[in-house]
Amino acid sequence: MPDAEQLPEGWEKRTSRSTGMKCRCPL
Repeated sequence: MPDAEQLPEGWEKRTSRSTGMKCRCPL
């Protein structure tokens, strides 16, 4: 997915510690 993708309000892009992959996580 492109980094320019907008996230829902209240969410931020993070790197998952378990998989090492980027994911969108609610704050």
